[in-house]
Amino acid sequence: MDYDLSQSGLLDSMETSDLTLMYFKNYDIIVAAGTLGSYVVVQVNIPFGDSNNNLTTYEKFPTVPDFGKFTSAKLEITSSISSSSTMYKYDISSVESDKIGEYMDLLVSEGFSNIGNFLDSKGNLVLNYTKDDIGVSIGLMGESFAVMVSSI
Repeated sequence: MDYDLSQSGLLDSMETSDLTLMYFKNYDIIVAAGTLGSYVVVQVNIPFGDSNNNLTTYEKFPTVPDFGKFTSAKLEITSSISSSSTMYKYDISSVESDKIGEYMDLLVSEGFSNIGNFLDSKGNLVLNYTKDDIGVSIGLMGESFAVMVSSI
């Protein structure tokens, strides 16, 4: 039985005078193959980490991934520091250390840049990220893991 992938929406094509390209779309993975002049072109796009199609963000800051939802950490308290800043504190015992690194990678994959880190007055490392007009600081705060998000 013949099955036409183009009718299913899984296969598409693009053609110009120089390029013929067929690509297979399977959720987040795109495999493309074609010709460019006398060259064969193959490209595979696989997104980093989990699919961002289901990425949950903070309601007040829709460009910032929700640390608790991403890591399954238990939210202890949300505090509005000012009209433009909110602190999210998570139970440190519910945070797996490897998930912190994955969250930092997620911030970068979502377009945030690490703009520097510092030690707070208790010697805890605080990591700082920014994207457009949003700043995100993450680190230990007492017996909690804190994420502070601010409009800057």
